[in-house]
Amino acid sequence: LQLANQNADSTVTCMFTIDGKEYSQPASIDVIDITTKGTTVMTGNKATVVCNVTDSAVAPTDIYWKEGSNVYKASTTTTGYHVTKTTYTNGKQSSVLVIDNATADKSYECTVDYVKVSFKEVATVDVHKLVITGESEVLTGKAGTFTCTLSESKTKPTSITWKYGGSSVTNNADYKITEVGYASETMKSILVVNKVTADNNIICSGTVESTYSTPATAVDAYEMVSQTTLGVHNDVAYVDMKFEKLNKQIPDGRITWFQGSTQLTDTSIYTKTHTYDATKKEQISSLKIKKGHISSKTTFTCRVDGNTDYSTTSELDVATITFTPSTINII
Repeated sequence: LQLANQNADSTVTCMFTIDGKEYSQPASIDVIDITTKGTTVMTGNKATVVCNVTDSAVAPTDIYWKEGSNVYKASTTTTGYHVTKTTYTNGKQSSVLVIDNATADKSYECTVDYVKVSFKEVATVDVHKLVITGESEVLTGKAGTFTCTLSESKTKPTSITWKYGGSSVTNNADYKITEVGYASETMKSILVVNKVTADNNIICSGTVESTYSTPATAVDAYEMVSQTTLGVHNDVAYVDMKFEKLNKQIPDGRITWFQGSTQLTDTSIYTKTHTYDATKKEQISSLKIKKGHISSKTTFTCRVDGNTDYSTTSELDVATITFTPSTINII
């Protein structure tokens, strides 16, 4: 006998006849309810899924979890996974699976075993990412732009918020926040700090069911000092740019030199060098020009990330330079 769509306990009676005599045997149908609850977390955080059994006339023989070929039970130990199971009481029993470090979307199958039958329900863990990108070094007095990206979220985030220097940030004369709408499981928020004046930390927080925050990202406010102290040594002219108040070195690849509007690369004529002094928090970026390749007054510009807002200019006048070996002439 098969019965479809049973939603309540009931009793059926089996009727049969032997030698003209009727017999009957009742049978009980126990309709149980199994529900699961998944969760949404930021990558690297703890995730918890729950399986609840209710309206069960008898205690299940076991409740456990599966993910692929992995099996997680209260009676066994698996590093990074923890299962607890309540005692069967008044037709109810639950199992909870805790994942210490959730890094990807996964489905966990709750299996409820009885003596002759098993039931299964699935709980999902939706893992999403929250990261800040932007300038880690910002020229003092210039604007800094930062993007907070909440991605791989099947659930639309409620909000993305910012803290700068430990204080919450809203749109005002000092800050501009632009939110990019939720699409393709991703939401972004762009923060522009209109004028960076000192070293600070920046944090963004995203809310999807719960609120999670990024680690604090350091914003390093530095200064560029044009080295008009130009000189020559061993038939090579030097143009130096000094960066001050730097907590770490600006990578060589982010610094470019221009002669007029032409970007310079390392050749037999031009050579770029970079030195960083962690004690003084200073970096010197030097451009060396071989003798005979400056014929008149020439402008040299040093830029960071090719950004004209992150540049300063020095002027080298060949008429004031005397090339003499082992001698440095300061202008």
